[in-house]
Amino acid sequence: MESIGSIISRSMEKKGLGESMLAMSVLIKAKKCLEDLLGKTAVKHLIPKKFENNTIYIEFSSHPWAQEFQFIKYDFLSLLQQSFPEKIISIYTNVKNG
Repeated sequence: MESIGSIISRSMEKKGLGESMLAMSVLIKAKKCLEDLLGKTAVKHLIPKKFENNTIYIEFSSHPWAQEFQFIKYDFLSLLQQSFPEKIISIYTNVKNG
């Protein structure tokens, strides 16, 4: 007999929701990893915006925060890859205008 979890998962895949759920899970985990590595204040300045094509997109409030991220970039990627093996390949960063 098939488990309820696999039935729900298959149904979500058919409706195209599987990727959306993965993206949401990655973004939630990314925010938690940033908080663990840089503290709660950082989460206001480093915002995981989207996850698409195995790339996580992060927006920074300023150039100093973008620079700060460079110091923890590989630790951040490693933490995400522990939770999502073979799903996260790269990080795209951008500094918010304005």
